Amino acid sequence: KFKVENHDPDRNLVKVGTSSRGTPAFINRRVVEADKKVAIGGIVAHPLMGYGGGAKIIVPGVAGTRTIDLNHAMGDHQKAFVGVADGNPVREDAEEIARMVGLDFIVNVIMDPKSRIIGAVAGDVVKAHRAGVEEYNKIYGVKVSEEADIVVLGSSPRDATVFHGTFALPTATPFVKEGGTIVWVAACLAGAGDREERLAFRELMSMDPDEMILSIKDGARRGEESLASIFDWHTCKVLHRNKVVLVSDNISRSEAEEFGFNYEESVQEALDEALRKEGGSARVTVLPVGGLTVPVYD
Repeated sequence: KFKVENHDPDRNLVKVGTSSRGTPAFINRRVVEADKKVAIGGIVAHPLMGYGGGAKIIVPGVAGTRTIDLNHAMGDHQKAFVGVADGNPVREDAEEIARMVGLDFIVNVIMDPKSRIIGAVAGDVVKAHRAGVEEYNKIYGVKVSEEADIVVLGSSPRDATVFHGTFALPTATPFVKEGGTIVWVAACLAGAGDREERLAFRELMSMDPDEMILSIKDGARRGEESLASIFDWHTCKVLHRNKVVLVSDNISRSEAEEFGFNYEESVQEALDEALRKEGGSARVTVLPVGGLTVPVYD
């Protein structure tokens, strides 16, 4: 039998040092004091750290709020983006802290869209993770070429909620021209939530992205909670760059509008409207499993 504990980012922490990027490493005491540390996780597309897995189980996984906030505040770096591991300061900061903690070993899996394991890597927190990333890209990597006028983006399989579904939105931007249309198909199985949450989200997304990131970084420096998270900023950038049209069986038009999204009843209707806007010769790209897709460059 194994004892299972939920990590609390504000309690039972110990500082193990400060990273070379200036992030104070507050980590769960139980983890720090363990004789052996084995991290189990999955490699999947991630809008901030490039991919899940690896050192992400340490930061943010078992890190303190202060550590997480300062680490994530580097998320405006050009390489802090989906599909980028090497040179990504958010990931490399987490990897440095994982070394400080003494993470001995990782086991990371790759899953198909139905959550069945189709690959696995094990070993060093960086070397094994990068080997897994290489395999992941063979499955889910899509080459970036000419920007399309319209991208049809499926958030599957990571779209149980609206907010999880937004994680796929940054993936579309390398494939669609600025001002183009993203037809965002998201199941949102949990529904639309309450009206206050929807209106608060719309107000947040109305912020200028530059003002939002300054607020996030300032809050992290001061140790104060920001109104927005780095993930909100990534979504906000997409909504200011492109027209985003939501298609969902579990969100109504009025609810979508309360979120601040455009809305169509079906993919076909959304595509027809986008083609009217862009013209009959518009280029269309389809990313059916956008929740797993990563852009790949030459």
